[in-house]
Amino acid sequence: MIYIGHALEKLRELPEESVDCVITSPPYYLLREYGNASAVWDAEPNCEHEWGEEEKVKVRGDFSKALVGNNKKGLDPQVKLLGRFCLKCGAWKGELGHEPSPELYVNHSML
Repeated sequence: MIYIGHALEKLRELPEESVDCVITSPPYYLLREYGNASAVWDAEPNCEHEWGEEEKVKVRGDFSKALVGNNKKGLDPQVKLLGRFCLKCGAWKGELGHEPSPELYVNHSML
């Protein structure tokens, strides 16, 4: 059977101990934006999150005239949004593949 969707959401729908293998295609680190696909990661239960400032990084290159990929979607490829952290519990809210460090990306990819 093939399930299509966000791997973590689809896996939660399956009965425990009913799967031998899962194959996914996570986004490469800082290479793709899917628009409004942020999630909350590593949150403490019952925390009423207070989100800090959005972290950003400027990337090199000017693709402003390209008509493919993120430009086609109207996203700015020169600035990557790296999410924000909860000031209370340290949870991170952002899009998988846009973590502010490679280590955090690897941790989220291994959930």
